[in-house]
Formats: sequence, structure tokens, C-alpha cells
Amino acid sequence: MKPAALILATLVAIPLSLASRASYGGQAAAAQTLPTSSPTPAKGPSPADLQRITTKLGELSDRITALGAKRIDPALLADADVYRKAAERKSRSAATALPHPTTCPC
Repeated sequence: MKPAALILATLVAIPLSLASRASYGGQAAAAQTLPTSSPTPAKGPSPADLQRITTKLGELSDRITALGAKRIDPALLADADVYRKAAERKSRSAATALPHPTTCPC
């Protein structure tokens, strides 16, 4: 490309890119126009849902125990038990969940 053509292309491209940025208002303008909202409070499962989860966890525990009695591969049994424990802990933490604080910096 010839130097004159390169200079001309640069002179045309720079104002176009600046114009496109100006039409969006830049980051500072976008930050000023964002709506302010507070975070929505966390909602845990309903008592009926917690009861169903507890029932299903009991069934899962019984099935894992039955599989252990059938001498299933211990590695597979351990994997299933890890998921059972995770579900148990999650349901326990959901039952005692606290609402999201309104003063949270997130």
C-alpha cells in the first residue's frame, strides 16, 4: 500500500471509530444510565419440597445400603455415597438458609 493511501485510510478510520464509540456513550455514560436495584432475597425450598427431598434421600440411602449388601464394586458404591452426602448437606443448608442481606456489597 502506498504511504498516501495508508495515511488517508487512517484519517478516515479514526473518526469513524470515535464516532461509533460516542454513539454508545462510552463506559462512563453507560454506568450513569444503569438502573439501580437491590439484590433479590434468597428463597429456600418450601416445607413440602424439603419433606420430599428428605423422603427421596431416605430412599437413596436404602438403595445404596442394598447395593452394598450385593457386593457391588466399592468404587462405584463410594461414588454414589458421595452424591448422597452432598444432597444431604445441601438439603440441610437449604432448611437453615438465611435471606440475602440487603447491605451485601455483591
